[in-house]
Amino acid sequence: MNSKLRLEIARSYISIDLIAMVVLCMVVLWFNLIAGIVCVIAVAGIWAFHRYVTEKKVLRSLSEYKEKVLQDREDLMNAFSSGAPLLLCVIDRNFKVQWTNTAFEHIASGREDLSEMMLKEDLRTLFDEPGAKLKVRLEDKVYSVSASEVSETERYYRMLFFRDITVEETVKIKFYDSLVCLAYVNIDNMDEILQATPVENRSRIAAQIDEVIYGWAKEVDASVFPMNDGRYALIFKNKYLQTLKANDFPILSRIRSIETDADFPPSLSIGMGIGEARLSQLQQTATEALELALGRGGDQVVVRDEKGETEYFGGTLPSVEKRNKGRSRVMAHALMNLMRDADRVLIMGHSRPDMDCFGSSIGLYALARNVGSDCYIVLENPGDGIEAILKAAMEQTTEDGSPAYRIVDHETAMALLTSKTLLVMTDHHRAALTEDRELLEAAKNVAVIDHHRKAVDAVENTVLSFTESYASSASELVSEMLQYSGEFGNIERFEADALLAGISLDTRHFTANTGVRTFEAASWLKRCGADTASVKEFFRVDLSFYQKKTNVIANAEVLSNGVAVAYTKDIDPAMQVIVSQAADELLTMKGVDAAVAAGRNGSVTLVSARSNGRYNMQTLMEKLGGGGRRDAAAVQLDVSPEEAISQVVQAMRLEGML
Repeated sequence: MNSKLRLEIARSYISIDLIAMVVLCMVVLWFNLIAGIVCVIAVAGIWAFHRYVTEKKVLRSLSEYKEKVLQDREDLMNAFSSGAPLLLCVIDRNFKVQWTNTAFEHIASGREDLSEMMLKEDLRTLFDEPGAKLKVRLEDKVYSVSASEVSETERYYRMLFFRDITVEETVKIKFYDSLVCLAYVNIDNMDEILQATPVENRSRIAAQIDEVIYGWAKEVDASVFPMNDGRYALIFKNKYLQTLKANDFPILSRIRSIETDADFPPSLSIGMGIGEARLSQLQQTATEALELALGRGGDQVVVRDEKGETEYFGGTLPSVEKRNKGRSRVMAHALMNLMRDADRVLIMGHSRPDMDCFGSSIGLYALARNVGSDCYIVLENPGDGIEAILKAAMEQTTEDGSPAYRIVDHETAMALLTSKTLLVMTDHHRAALTEDRELLEAAKNVAVIDHHRKAVDAVENTVLSFTESYASSASELVSEMLQYSGEFGNIERFEADALLAGISLDTRHFTANTGVRTFEAASWLKRCGADTASVKEFFRVDLSFYQKKTNVIANAEVLSNGVAVAYTKDIDPAMQVIVSQAADELLTMKGVDAAVAAGRNGSVTLVSARSNGRYNMQTLMEKLGGGGRRDAAAVQLDVSPEEAISQVVQAMRLEGML
């Protein structure tokens, strides 16, 4: 404490007395000059003596108090430094250690730079983010690190507090490792494999599959419970899960290595529930994960935790076509019953509909009309992709001359919607892609007809869901449903043309993603009067459109591993069709196994991705927020086309495509 401050404190003791004596002297002087002078001399003497004695005494007391405070502070700091259970240190902005307590000195080992013990990024966080807490491992212990500000003039320090949480972390890890994982294992194509295998070899195939599954169970110390229809339930500890994830679930490749008499290997779908404390909820989570794996085409593992977060592994095989058409027949009759019970039927495709979306809508309209339901197609923004077929649909009339198809906008559809209305979503199963999100959220009864691999944000609580990833298109599924709906499957020639056009679009005119059932559906449509010449008219484009598409292809670049990318800076309302057709044509180029094209339609950048089967474009687009099928997928991004391609390339590198 400086002397000036101490003097100011001392003077406060004598100021009041001095004022009182001066006033008295002035009064005496007023009445008697000699007596007043004597008083003044006496006051001056007393004041001088009083000041000397008081200042000396006060200053001595203050000095003693200062020494006591300093000693107390030193004792406190010594006790804090040596006996505190926390590890303490003070660092500057260069992470140099300015002070430590005894406990911290034992682990610092004389190091003066804390960045030798911790990451610089973490240390910067403690300076830049007030209240930040870090978890660090020093030697064989784990610490929780927090900081408080210590300032001196223009230099800034942080005091770091290291709290030992080793026991807490150990308990947490042991608890996490001891949690139960429930996995449902489904053999995707067991029926098809057994049908293609001679009777005498069927038991051998089944035994090999059992051997792989039970061998995998032994590796993770799991209990196995065989179920009906080629399914198994496995229960094992959570501590094995990270190893399984790191190795991409090797059971998927092991099961594919089994040789069969079919022209495809066996594959598994595994739905895994983790993190649930309640076993009943764990069972529900595992069931949802398996349904998601099956909806995405099988040959993959879907891991889902208690928060609904989902991870995917595998999915390298294309979906195997199901030869049993019983499901189509069951779904057709179930949908007809729902249509009969509804007061009206609203059919809605995805936003910016394509030929498959509109063709399947026309097919569903025919089914609803045949069972006597009041039906409407919800369509407000058709786009250029279906301009020709939409015009043809609007020209169709009934026998009394009224329009054959009632197509309504969003506002009219909302007015028509009641609690008994059936809303049928076709060619999509995600709310984010639907034509009218508000209508979907308001509908009480929703049915889904789709051929895309199921996404994690699929519409839930539907009254009917017919999602088959093996199908080439939604039009193929609707054609099968019409084919197996008996007398209610009669359709007009235009309706057959529309369905055939939908199949043609998604199969690239029957050159990709086709199966036996695809051609059977096409044959049935031909018997119903479908004309390939009429279908071809729906795909005709004008010269300017062709030039725009050619411009995209001309600017393409072929990267490593047979991947071609292209984009255009032009803005066009028909950009969805332009980039999708450009990607299709790039895929026909020699040495190209995957193609991605991007362009803006005025509001967002549309990205179309295509593959000949070597790469899974669905998982690639899902990383960017999109989706689709293994061979054809897409995404919409709110960035420039150039930046969109850059993001796609980065995702390709993460997927190991580049």
